[in-house]
This record gives sequence, structure tokens and C-alpha cells, in this order.
Amino acid sequence: MASQTENPVCKKFTDEGNERYKRGRLSAAISAYKKAIKADLNAVRPVRNLSAALFETGDYETCKKMTVRAKTLETRYKNVDMQAQIAKLDAREEKAVLSSNIASDEEQRERRLEILDRLGRYRPSMFSAREYYVVGHDEAQSLFDSSLNKSHRDDEVLSFFFGGAGDARHLLRSVIAISSDEDAKKIPEKKYHFTLNDINVRVLARNLVIWTMLDEMSEMTITEETDEFVDLMTTLFFTFTSPMMPRAAFDRLHQAIAKVLAILEDGKQPLSWVYIPKQDIDLYIDALKYWQGKALRVLPPSKVILRVAEEMEAKRKGISKFVTMTPTMYRNEKLLYMQSAALFPPQRFMEKHDSAMLRLWEQHSQQSKANANEFKDLLKKTWKTNTTFVDPSWYEENAEGDFSNDPFELINCLKNYHDESDTGPGNATRLYDHVAYFFGQFADALYHIKDRLVVEVVEGDCIDFADCLHFGLYQDQGNKSGNNKAKKFVRPNKFPNRYTRMSLSNVPDYIGGHLTTFLHMTPLLKDNLFSICQSNCLRNPPLWKTFEDFTAHYQRITSDEMLFSLTGIRVYDKGQGPSPLVCYSRYTKGILTPLPFESLLPREQFKTWFYSLFFQLTLPYNADIQNHSLIVYAPLNLTILFRLITHLRTLNYPSHWLSELLESICQPSITTSARPPRTMPTLKAEAEKKYPPKALSIAPFSQEIVTLTRLFQTLLPFSLSKSLSIPSLDEIHEYAFHLHNYNSMLPQPSCLILAFWDNDYLDALEPGGGHFSTFQFRMDIRPVIDPSWGDEVDAETKGKKFREFREKHIVFWSTFDFDVKKQVARAWIPRSLVEEWVKKGWAVGLWRTDVWGAMWGGVDYVKRTTKRGRRWDGGSEGEVDAEEGEKEEASERETEHGNEEDDEMDDTSEGELIDHIARMTQQVGFGHN
Repeated sequence: MASQTENPVCKKFTDEGNERYKRGRLSAAISAYKKAIKADLNAVRPVRNLSAALFETGDYETCKKMTVRAKTLETRYKNVDMQAQIAKLDAREEKAVLSSNIASDEEQRERRLEILDRLGRYRPSMFSAREYYVVGHDEAQSLFDSSLNKSHRDDEVLSFFFGGAGDARHLLRSVIAISSDEDAKKIPEKKYHFTLNDINVRVLARNLVIWTMLDEMSEMTITEETDEFVDLMTTLFFTFTSPMMPRAAFDRLHQAIAKVLAILEDGKQPLSWVYIPKQDIDLYIDALKYWQGKALRVLPPSKVILRVAEEMEAKRKGISKFVTMTPTMYRNEKLLYMQSAALFPPQRFMEKHDSAMLRLWEQHSQQSKANANEFKDLLKKTWKTNTTFVDPSWYEENAEGDFSNDPFELINCLKNYHDESDTGPGNATRLYDHVAYFFGQFADALYHIKDRLVVEVVEGDCIDFADCLHFGLYQDQGNKSGNNKAKKFVRPNKFPNRYTRMSLSNVPDYIGGHLTTFLHMTPLLKDNLFSICQSNCLRNPPLWKTFEDFTAHYQRITSDEMLFSLTGIRVYDKGQGPSPLVCYSRYTKGILTPLPFESLLPREQFKTWFYSLFFQLTLPYNADIQNHSLIVYAPLNLTILFRLITHLRTLNYPSHWLSELLESICQPSITTSARPPRTMPTLKAEAEKKYPPKALSIAPFSQEIVTLTRLFQTLLPFSLSKSLSIPSLDEIHEYAFHLHNYNSMLPQPSCLILAFWDNDYLDALEPGGGHFSTFQFRMDIRPVIDPSWGDEVDAETKGKKFREFREKHIVFWSTFDFDVKKQVARAWIPRSLVEEWVKKGWAVGLWRTDVWGAMWGGVDYVKRTTKRGRRWDGGSEGEVDAEEGEKEEASERETEHGNEEDDEMDDTSEGELIDHIARMTQQVGFGHN
């Protein structure tokens, strides 16, 4: 029988391991314990301690093996403390099982499809339509460069992703660069795949029309410049650049639209080198038909000319040297455009199609400003509106097209920065020459590589696309799977699922900054340090003096080391100048994934960071919505936390760390040294401030967290504690709340939050003689909801009544859909919770999280606005309680009679509310900065 006494070598290494363990050097401790075990295979202490160290680092499978071995040794030698040690080992093994228990791949796929279909990522918008701006403002930059020939020499296909693609100028420049380098024998011929994404399908439909004309041009002999070539190039110039166009160009544009439409209606791909998912084709058909029909009537030339003049005058007043920054030879044309929306076609085109414009050009081209009225009159009579500048939804909501663009920016934006020897068009005399030169280069490049080129066009949120790709949710066109949820996620298997280079434009400005970028987009990069992703900030660049300011606000990350520890991302280009984020920031994912344990954030620091991010997401600080160019959007709902938790596990953060944090925010309060944000934005210095630990109520948000925990449970990298009380799936229903009193003022995107509250308690909150009132509550509820505000910032909201309101009498829900036109909010909520609100007579309504003001003029009640629908796990749709049916009828009667009994209007008029929101942006109440 082996001795129970450790030999000296074993004891030395075990003691060494214990010392390292105590100092948090767990990898070094594990190494020492392994040496101890090797020195004495029968010693129980190093095996026991190794199991503990393995558990702490998240190596649960090996931990379980070591606990079994340790229990065997304990039983064999029957040490004095055997029973106590075996009990500890049993508990550790049970925790290891919980921490490593994950669902099957098929179960996870099924749940991901459900979540993708039912739960949005963003807070709902106050707009019903997406913005439509068709002409970009940045330099056309190639995502390709010849260095890829070395770094990706073995790749058969080089793949590129463009998010927020807009007018696709970067795609065109990239193709030009590829062809140029191939022609110069700098690189061998390869295949190229471009994925072009935009959230607005009409932006992509417009690109299809332009590409169709460019494809036709690529088959022409460009050096000859026949009449047909000039007509096509002129049409391209005006389609791409101008909201007004000559009649002949207009007719040629609509021939191209008709051509694309006929191909799509026949169920075919529009071009040999372009791929559109078949499930999206109808969206493109709708866009093209609108430009053929209704768009012809909504914006007559006279209105377009007026709007262009108004926008250009606003730019002249707002931008120093707006005219003089344009090269001298083009200033007369620019001054003419500013007053009449006229741009000069090439002389050959005018000679053939527009003799009246030719005559004016010959007489007045050098004094165009003084004769702008003559040009204006001509355009009203003979020119046409470029219908591709109009989006029906955006126009219906805002009565606007894209008229704010200064087309003369293209002189610099279309320069070839990829090739310094390319000096641009020779003898240029008008804007047309620069745009035509760029399109001519692309047409020539396309001719040479189109048989090796695929441009995949993807409509929608780039993050949805990224998730489908990353988690394998797409199925091939030929897949006959009966899964109805998956049928709309079709993509050829031969297409790449990782990218050589990615460019996101300024999409991060609208999707939650780099919290979203690094969580969803960078995982799509190929495993190569030279595979990069890039983006910039155009929404509010003056706010960010450093890259760290940007990540501090969106991620509460304040250094390169912290960024790597929490994302695995290395940033190697942070921009330059006073507003560095206007320039492209470039970053790559590290090759060490999962990260070594020592590269992770220490546990206590990790907890503080997580809670700080939780507060940043739940309680974004008030924005100045009067200053549109400085608004920082906070669009993400709380589902981001669950997506983040699963990603952190892939980086090697232990599951038991993550489960502890998730279960803690399912409770009504947490104890932490983190605080909700107190400035907008939260810059690096503010994010690094230290606070003492304090118990803080998070009750207004914990019910949603509890519900989402159940919905995301299948995707979590651990099992939940049996002591955690969460609803079952069959209890969670889709509820519809008809918000009759929704009141939209100064609308902004992705800022709404659904609230349920005890209105009687709210009314009782008003202190006698104090400045806090129901009115103030409606205008800015944040000081009441922020659990640290009353104690640490402004005592006006300190005290039992405010604490109890926060803890027991209000619930917020960030994950829901809202139909602005129908005024209906839809959310997945446990039935017992809604029935409790009905029983207590609670109210329901919307707040906006940018200024934390109420979006209702009168009170709607849960009891009278609510319909219960399908269960998450597949119950019937449209199921309505008898009580709810009576409630719907009562609600209709209330609408007819002005909600006399229960919709309690206060004495504040809508005008007063608008005025107050305006004042709030200058001086927010309760001591806001």
C-alpha cells in the first residue's frame, strides 16, 4: 500500500502551487500541481488542489476528472478529514457540471432562429421609416491592396464585406484597384467575393440600376466614346449625382429600371456577377416599381429645385468657405447648382439632346449665378426629377428626398488614392468629367474580372447577417429542410463565411458602437492578423478626442489592454487630428482565442466592468437632442447582455463567473462599486472614476432580465441554479398593448422603452412645496430610477417614497416592437406578471431613453389596452381572455368619449411638453450637467 505521506518533491511543488493559487496565478499553480502529482501519483492534496484551480480557470471537464480521482484517493487512504474533503469535492463536481452543461447544436440553432424571428436587438424607433440618403460623403477607398498577395497568398478567394454600403463607391474603387494591380502584374489572378450590405433595400436597388448600366458600358469600347457611350455615361452621372436630370438621361435611366425589373420578375439574377437572395427579390421589385410610378408624381421639378436651393443655402451659412473650397474652374457650376439644381452635361450630349441647355451654357456658363433664373426656368420645363433620390416610406413620413448632398465633394472623394500615379481626368472642365472618369475606370476593370467576381447583395441589419453566418443559420438553396423558421435564411454554401477585409463605414454610430462591432462583426474575420475590419464615426465625431473615449462610452473599456482582455481585439490605427474617429479606425482579432487565463480581466475588476456596462445600457444619460450633430444614440436593448455572456465564454471567461453575474442581475438589487453614467458621453476619465461599494436597486429592469434569461437559456454556456426563480416557456406570451395616448414629439430613432407603473403611487410622489412633480416625472424620470442619484447627486429624489417607487411600483421593458402608425407595442412577457399589473390597476406607456421623457399625453392602463397572443413554446395565436375582450370594447368606448373616466390627463398641454423637452436639453433637472 502506497504511503499517504507526500514525498519532499511532491510537497515542494504542492506548496508552490498553493502560493501561486493564493496570488491568483492560476496557470502557474496548475503547472506546479501537475509536477507534484507526477512526483507522487498517490498524493491526494495536489489532485484536490488541481481540481480547484482547474475549476477557477473554467476547465470544467478536466476539473471533473480530477475531482473523481481525488475522491478515489481520499477513500483509499481514509484521511482524518476524508468526509469533509469528499463533500467539498462533490460540491465542486456539481458546480463543474452546471458550468459545463450546454444544449445540443441543434437545440441552439432552433432557439437562435426563434430569437432572430421574435426578439429585436434595438429599442424601437419613433420613426416608422428608415432614413434614405443615397449619396455618400467619404473618399472612395479600396478595401483591397497588394499586400494581401503575401498575407493571404494561399486563399483561392479574397472576400470583402461592406456594411452601410450606401452608393457602393468603395466597392467600385476596390474593383478598380484589383484590376489595376493585376494589369501591372503585381498580383496573380484570383477570385473575388464582395458582400454589400445596407439596411435600406432602396439604396441597394439604386445600386443595381447603376451597376446594370455600368455592366453595359463594360462591353463598349470606351476609347471610341460613341454617342451611345456618351448617352449612357451622362445617364450614370446624373443618376449617381443629381436629383435633377435632362429628359434624355431620365428616359435612359428608366430603360435601365425596366430592364432590371423584368429580369427580377422573371425570377433571375440581375447580372452574371451579382447575387440577390431569392427571398429578397420582391423587395427590389417594389422599389423599382415605385420609381416607375408614384415617385414620378410626388416631387415635381419645381419642388426639387426649391429644396436644393434651401439646402445649399443652409450649407453656405453653416460651412466656412463652402464655395471657395471647390476648385476655381468648377465654382460657376457650383454656384449655378446652389440656386437652380443644374449641373452641366457634356457638350456632345447637349448637342444631341438638349439644345436649349447648350444655348444657355454657351451664353452664361461663366456667369451662371447671375443667370440662374434662366437655368431654373429651363429645368422646370424640360428636365425631370431623378426618382431614385426618393424613398416612399421616408418621403411619406418626412416629405423629403436626399437634397442636402453637395455633388462637388465628388471631385476629391472619387480621386484614386490607391494609385498615386493616377492624376485623374485630363482637361476637366466640369463635375461630369470627374464622375465619368471614375465610372470609366470601373467599367474597364469590370470587363477584365467579371468572370471571377461575385457581388452578394444583402438587405437588412448587418448584425443579423453576421449572426446567421457566425452560427451557421443559413441553409443552401437546394436544402429541402422542413424547418419553416430557416426558410428565409438561404445562402449558397459556396459563398465565404469569413472575410479577408471588412468595412463598416459609420454603422457603429447607429448600432451601439464597438460593443456591437467587436461582439458580432469581427468574429467574421479570417484567422489572420492581416485580416482587418475598419469603421469611422460621422454621427458625432467632435465628442471623441481619443479612440479610448469612444470605447469608454459604449463599452466602459478605457485602455488597449482592457480592450484585448474583454474582446480579443487589437487596434492598430486609431485615427488622427482633433476628431480622430472621423478617420477610419482599423482593428483585427487576436490569434489567441480562447485567451490565456492570465490575459483575462481579474474577477473583481470584471464584475465591476460588467455592472458598469449594465448601467450604461439600462440607464443611458440624458442627451442634448436639440444639437442633432452631437446626439449619441443608445439603441441596444437588454438582449445584448445575453449575446455578450455567450461571447465572453468563447474568450475563456469561466462560466461560473458569468452565471454569478447573470443571476445577480435577476435579483432586485446588486452591491457594486459601479455607477450609472453621470455625463453624456461617458468619456475615459469619467469611466475610470472610483466609487465605494453600495447596494443599488435594479428592480425596474430585473423582470425583463429574468424573462430573457429563460428565453436565452438554451444558448447560455452553463446551467442555471435551481434556486433561481424564472418563468417557464409556456408562461411567456406575446402581448400587444394598444397605446391610445402615445404622443410623439421631437422624434429620434431607437430610443423607446415600454413602462408599466402604479399611477396612484406616482401621483402620491409629489412632495408639498418641492419642485418634483408628476409633470417633472413625465419629463425626466431618470433621477428617480437611478438608484444612486438621490444619495450621491441630488437629494431631491432621496428618501423612502422614491426608493419604494423604484423597487416596487415601476417596471421597464426594453425588448419589444412598436408600430408607430398603429400605436401598438408587442412584447414577450410572463402571463402572471401581466395579470398582476391588471389586478393592481397599473398603467402602461412609453418613455424615451434619450431624455427620459414620457411619450404619452394621458394614461393608458394595462387592463384596458392589452391582448394576449401566442405562447413562446407554440401556443395559439390571438388568444384573448373574456376580460380582455371586454377591456377592448371599453377601450373603444373610451376613445369615442375622450377617455373621460380613466385616462387621467394632467393640465399640461402638448405645446408645454414640447417646450419643456426643449428646455431640458439645455438644463436637465435634478442637477444634470
